[in-house]
Amino acid sequence: MIKKVYMIFSSRGIAAAGLLLVLITCAVLSYNDYEAIDKRAEQIKLNYKSTTDLLRDKIEHEIISREEKLTGYLNILQTQVRSSNYLKSWLTRVEKNNSIIKAPFILNQAGGFITPLVSSEWETDKAELIQVSEIASIYFKKAEAAEFNERDFSNAIKLYMKALHNATTGDSVVLISGIARCYLKNKNYPRALKEYDRLMKYKDAGLTIGSIPVEIAALTQIADIYSEIHKNRKRISILIELYKNLVDNSWNSNEAEYNYYLKSVSNKIRNLYLNNFADDSTKKIISNLQKKEESIYEDENYAVIIRNTLLKELKSSVPMLATRNKELNYFQYADKGTNSRLGYFIMTNTFLKPKLLIFGFQINSNNIIKNLLPQILRGVNLGNDTYAGLLNQNDSVLFCTGQLKGQKYLIAERLRDKFLPLKAALFDREGKSIEQQITKEKQQAFLLFGLTVVVLIIGISIIISAAKHEYQVSKLKSDFVSNVSHELKTPLSIIRMFGETLESGIVKEKSKQQEFYGIIKRESERLTDLINNVLDFSKIESGKKEFNFKEIDIIEVVKKVIESYKLQLDGLKFRLEVILPEKRVMAEIDSGAISQALINLLSNAVKYSGDGKYILIETFESGDNVSIAVEDHGIGMDRKEFKNIFDNFYRISNPKTAQIKGTGLGLTIAKYIVEAHKGTISVKSETGRGSRFTISLPRSFHLS
Repeated sequence: MIKKVYMIFSSRGIAAAGLLLVLITCAVLSYNDYEAIDKRAEQIKLNYKSTTDLLRDKIEHEIISREEKLTGYLNILQTQVRSSNYLKSWLTRVEKNNSIIKAPFILNQAGGFITPLVSSEWETDKAELIQVSEIASIYFKKAEAAEFNERDFSNAIKLYMKALHNATTGDSVVLISGIARCYLKNKNYPRALKEYDRLMKYKDAGLTIGSIPVEIAALTQIADIYSEIHKNRKRISILIELYKNLVDNSWNSNEAEYNYYLKSVSNKIRNLYLNNFADDSTKKIISNLQKKEESIYEDENYAVIIRNTLLKELKSSVPMLATRNKELNYFQYADKGTNSRLGYFIMTNTFLKPKLLIFGFQINSNNIIKNLLPQILRGVNLGNDTYAGLLNQNDSVLFCTGQLKGQKYLIAERLRDKFLPLKAALFDREGKSIEQQITKEKQQAFLLFGLTVVVLIIGISIIISAAKHEYQVSKLKSDFVSNVSHELKTPLSIIRMFGETLESGIVKEKSKQQEFYGIIKRESERLTDLINNVLDFSKIESGKKEFNFKEIDIIEVVKKVIESYKLQLDGLKFRLEVILPEKRVMAEIDSGAISQALINLLSNAVKYSGDGKYILIETFESGDNVSIAVEDHGIGMDRKEFKNIFDNFYRISNPKTAQIKGTGLGLTIAKYIVEAHKGTISVKSETGRGSRFTISLPRSFHLS
């Protein structure tokens, strides 16, 4: 069976066909594996897409809920009459309570514009109109003539006071203002201050002097009086109060008039600031007011931009859009080279004129990206393998719920275009894309395919090698049986031949009889050695070989072996050289086993000596070891044979050795015996120049 297997695999064509069949099978399996990986990649993409869709829907739901909250504010606004001041405070509340917006405004079809700080070209709030009585009217006209035409300020004061006795609230503001003005022109500053303080009592009535709010007009005059009388501290205090009134309450009048007052007071404050008339706490108040002033100018610029962009864009479509007043719309415009986005509602109001209003705001993208969306993303549980992230329109990462190892996302889905140009994305914790993950699996599959092929090839090689080895062992065993039979047959034939000769009585001479007896003895010893080798090998194979170690003179052992072999060597015309130390060399050995190993070496030396019939036996000491060398000048061997000569049944493949019979066990047994003594056996040889085998034994050792 082994021979058949070996013969099958020894055929190159059949072996190649078998290998090709294995490769085809592996290729088919790998292709199927690749197909499965591709299908799994599609499934992974679908799973990631579903997760990303849910993530996007979560974000959009949160945004929509805030939009609905904003719409709720608008629905309340549309049902009631609202003044411009109320609208400004309403815008302030809306901005404070809605994190997705900033810079809210209300715009009407006429271009009227309101922000939390500014009302520009909006309809002026109507002050209460009072009918002036005839008596009050007569004195008022005489007072104005005395003040402006005659410049008789004292008489003008008397006439204003007579008119004041018959005036109502609305008239009182104008008349008191005239009285205070006349005292100021007369340089009666204390009485002027008193009248302006009296005028300040009307500041919350929403009344104006001309188009200027009462408190603005009064505070302006008071500040000028303190400047005239050089009371800088009080002047600073009044200017700050006036400045605060201007930045906190812009009035609904001509923009140029309001800006005149604001810039005038701002310049006065700045001069006082620069001249160090203000202490640290006052400077801090002024600094905050100046920031508000800057915001007012920004809002005014904002008003111009909105009128020129949004209003112009929507004028033709406002009537149509008004029917969809609950829908949030978006608009993009360019400002100083930067694209900005507005959100706006079209709303109708039956109480305001014009009735069609636009509520708008800028998208607070900074707050949305840095606070709102990260808060939403952190609240989504994605497991341990992925992070949630946010990308801009260029796919740069704006935010991620974990520490990224790379910016390559797994999958991304764009948020609604009308809101912000952002994408919700998923990231692998290791920073790998789906393609990289699948590529790794494909590489692993390819590696597995390669390993499978390699393992199969190695397996086939092992099978071939094992079959070859078993075939060789089988052949060696067959040769061994043949050689043993021949080895046994030769000495038995010689013993039988000389025994029969002696038995027949033909040989009468004593010397001849002794010679024949010697031959019979040598051949029987040879036969005994051969049988002992076979029996020892059997014991070695079964692990039953035992040794009897004793401390003994190893020189005596060598001498006995030489003495037993000397007659055979003399008969074969060998020149024997022996080199032994003169002193005793004690070693812990099994004398019989060492003798057998030495006999096996001598037997090989005799067999393979060829024409160089010379044998050297040398014993020498080396440190704690004692060595026995057997050298011949025979046919020798190549170095490549060294690794095999101690194997069971192995015989050198050499034409010169083909006719030499042997069992192939001598060196195997010798090596086993030496290694059982914890020693070594080595060889030096060269083809055509003989061989030298050296046994090296420790003087003493302990069996483990």
